[in-house]
Amino acid sequence: MSFIRLVVRFALRNRTRAAVTCLGAGMTLVTFIVLRTVVASYATSTGSMREDRMEIRHKTSIFFRLYTAQAAKVAHLPGVRDVSWMCWFVGTYLDERHNFTQIAVEAESYLRLYPEYRPPEEQLRAWLADPAGVIVGDLLAKKNGWKIGDKIPIAGTIYPGDWTFTLRGVYSGDGAPVDRERMLLHWKYLNDKLPGGNHVQRILVLVDDPSVGKQIDAFFENSSTPTKTESDLALQRQWSGWSAGVVKAMGNASTLVLLVLGLVLTNSIGMSISDSAREFAVLRAIGCGSSQIRLLILGEALAVGVAGSAVALLLAPNVLRAATSLLIAELGGAWSLELKGPLVLTTALAGPSISLLSSIWPALKATRIAVIDGMRRAA
Repeated sequence: MSFIRLVVRFALRNRTRAAVTCLGAGMTLVTFIVLRTVVASYATSTGSMREDRMEIRHKTSIFFRLYTAQAAKVAHLPGVRDVSWMCWFVGTYLDERHNFTQIAVEAESYLRLYPEYRPPEEQLRAWLADPAGVIVGDLLAKKNGWKIGDKIPIAGTIYPGDWTFTLRGVYSGDGAPVDRERMLLHWKYLNDKLPGGNHVQRILVLVDDPSVGKQIDAFFENSSTPTKTESDLALQRQWSGWSAGVVKAMGNASTLVLLVLGLVLTNSIGMSISDSAREFAVLRAIGCGSSQIRLLILGEALAVGVAGSAVALLLAPNVLRAATSLLIAELGGAWSLELKGPLVLTTALAGPSISLLSSIWPALKATRIAVIDGMRRAA
């Protein structure tokens, strides 16, 4: 019998335990993958913020509104390169379980400031030509099974009534860390349906220097609608104040997960060796040396580790998609948890490496047992 076949037979000696061990190792590695991917996604999202792209809101409260007339005045201030605006459109699609971000924007200028939300050109032209058209992120479209041309009924809350939009485009972010479960609709369509307001909740500006924000706020300081202007980066840092600690804890937890995996595998391999004491005693009695027995134990551990990594890599993509939806629903933001090449390699190596390390002490201990003692323990 070849060495590999012997390793497989020993690994499958107790098939239930082998299956549970491989599944447990796989799920532990999936936890490691999710934690490391969240940490990586956070680092990417914070690194992509811009200081020259700023948001203007009402100074008193985020719930107070501004006016498009203010946007026109901002556009003429020194250092302001481009201006757009937006407001939140909060509505229900089907039921409360289908919540997602809905934003009414001044389409052309918004996409100049935020090109990461730009759909393919043909779809963009269709959206700009349709007042009731919308564009959505690819994850949101996939989640709801939407296709270009589909009608999307939404029951408005802030803007009451039954609204029906037509899907005209799907954006993917082109690799940028953006919210891919967002719907963008035309602010003008909303304003025309509810005339007389010209209200917005955010004026968005592209500036030459972040100091322009102070000039904007000084300009409106004594008006009936004073403002507070902050850059993308500043807003991100406010959010980071509490989230950075959480993300750091996740990074530490991912290391702890690997240590736990090592302990679990050490225990499981030890139990397997104990159950195989008689077989090891027989092999030694017929001439197998201690080094060969150790190689057999290490080979069995390696097989378990490879199987655990394989389980983790098979399950991880679906788990990450579910985690992405959960983070966006609960925390908002531009989470995009995807299994990247470096983490695939780390996971593929982690399972076998930890399993081998966990088997060293049980292997050494097993070969110190006398042949006769091995026979007696089995009996």
